[in-house]
Amino acid sequence: MPAMNDLATETIWPDGARRMAFFLILLSFSSALLTHTTVLVKNQLFCDEEKQLCIEGWIAYEDHFNTIRIDGQLAERSVPGTISLRFSGTTRGGEPVSARLEFRIDGRYQEIIINSIVPDAPKRTRWTMDAFYFTADRP
Repeated sequence: MPAMNDLATETIWPDGARRMAFFLILLSFSSALLTHTTVLVKNQLFCDEEKQLCIEGWIAYEDHFNTIRIDGQLAERSVPGTISLRFSGTTRGGEPVSARLEFRIDGRYQEIIINSIVPDAPKRTRWTMDAFYFTADRP
């Protein structure tokens, strides 16, 4: 004879309902995390204003972390220098904001570039990349 607790568990949570509850919880968490990333530059080749340096990769705004992030690699060999990316945005209240991401590179062929900033702007700002500059180090 089954114990009273076992019978209650089987009646309230049949096997299919347990699986469905797990699936719904998993679905709600995964969709919440995926909807908070806006891709500014899709996985493509993009170059600085003077075509001195090109990067293959993407730039995205991660709303959940309020972070603008670049992931890519140099498309060809270059020289050491500084990359400067400028962004402009509009807050939910309609106020214009801007941000700049600057970082150094060594200039090696296919050098991996992973960098990010937390802009001084509220979450859920709509961002676009305005400019990409490269300044080579002076010898």
